[in-house]
Parts: sequence; C-alpha cells; structure tokens
Amino acid sequence: MAAPTLKQQERARTRIRQLVASKPDTKTRTQEKIRIGRKLGYSGKDKNISRSVDRLIMQNRSSPSARNLSSDSQVRIVDRAWYSRTKNTDFILKSNQQLSVLQYLPVSITADQFLANNETVWTTRNVPKILFREKTGIVRGNIVTIDQNDGTSDERVLLSVFRGIIPLAATFGYLENKNDLYYLFNKRIKLFFQYYGDSNIDPIIIFKESGLTEEEIQNLRLELKMFVSDYKPGNISEREEFLNILFVDNYLQRRNRH
Repeated sequence: MAAPTLKQQERARTRIRQLVASKPDTKTRTQEKIRIGRKLGYSGKDKNISRSVDRLIMQNRSSPSARNLSSDSQVRIVDRAWYSRTKNTDFILKSNQQLSVLQYLPVSITADQFLANNETVWTTRNVPKILFREKTGIVRGNIVTIDQNDGTSDERVLLSVFRGIIPLAATFGYLENKNDLYYLFNKRIKLFFQYYGDSNIDPIIIFKESGLTEEEIQNLRLELKMFVSDYKPGNISEREEFLNILFVDNYLQRRNRH
C-alpha cells in the first residue's frame, strides 16, 4: 500500500480533529476517538486506541510521540467518515475562502460589558457550523480601539490565535467543543482587555462602522470586518487579497425564519 503524502497526512489529521470536535451529543470525545481508531484498524484496549488517535492528531509534529497514518487506505477511511459527518454542517470552507461573522458581534464592547456578558463577545449562540476542508482555521479581522479616557484611537488586525496561548481550531459553531473558535475568540478578547488591565488605558473595541462618527469612518485605513478562514503560516496580509468572501445573506434569512 502506498504511504500517504504530507498533504494527505495534514488533511487527514485536520479531519480527524473535526470528527472528534463535531461528535454526536450522545458520545464523549474519547468514545469518538475509539470509534475512529477502530475504523483505522487499531485494536486492543479502548484507552490504547484513544491514545493512538491522540498521537495521530497532536499539534506538535516534532514530538517523538507523534504518529502518521500508514496507508492511503486509512486516508480514504477518514475522508469517508468526514464526508458523512459534513451532511450536518452549514459551511465547508475551502483553502483561501472566508466567511463573515461580523453579524454575530456587537457594534462595540468594553471590558465591563464583556464581563457582564459572561465573558463572551458574541451576541448569539445561533451561529453557523463551519468546517475547514484542508486545514485548521482562525477568526481574523480589523477593529478600531478607542481609549475612553483620552479619546485616542488605533486601527489593528485581530487574530484569534495568540502567541502559543490560544491555538488554531478545527471548527467554528460546534459549541459542544470547548476548543471551538467561538470560545477561542472569547479567550482572545479576554486577553486583549487583560493586557490593558494594569494601565491607564480603558479601551473600547469597535467592530462595526456604526460605532464611529462620519469623520472617523472617512479616515479609516482598514475596512472593519471579522471573518472565519483557514490558516496558512506566512504573510497573512498578502493572502487576504486573494480570499473569496462568502456572502451569507440568503442563508441568514433562511436561518432566521426557523
């Protein structure tokens, strides 16, 4: 049997993570790993099968514990399981695609408002379920921050991933998965406010232009937006020019009718 290519290995690892993250409500993450492991041909005690799957999908590929799929037939098994699971997924993002999630965020938010909202920046839990076809993903966008003390403002790019503290993720909108981008972005916002906690700066984050004056809008250098997309290491700002925005107005209208 032919050994999988590096690209096939990476795609399979992502899809196994997504299968675990999007498990049925009736199963635990460990049970889902055991189910996948048995499909891949692993045998023995359940805990050993679960551990073998953990080694397949671990992020640190340089670890001596990391393992790879041994055959392209195993890749096909993962692909079949993944395609079956995606029947209940709202969107599957291809490489270089992005999906706006700005409509699920407030116009603006302060640290006090964030805390009062149980440390969540999102305005709803009724968000689309998103998987990534090839890789893991991020929440990324442009914001304006305004110091409420002196009125100074700044434009910046905000990423959900942060300095090894907040990782990439395999899903968005699978709220049973605590490693979902929905929750990881909350952690990023919390870190943002904590960074200024011991300073004299009291920032408000502006997500939407309706939170700015006409003059401030005219002076913007960056378009205010927030989206979910796959992640590739390298110069993200260059990639952004090639990303295709997926407009979801029709989807949102259908969803709101239910």
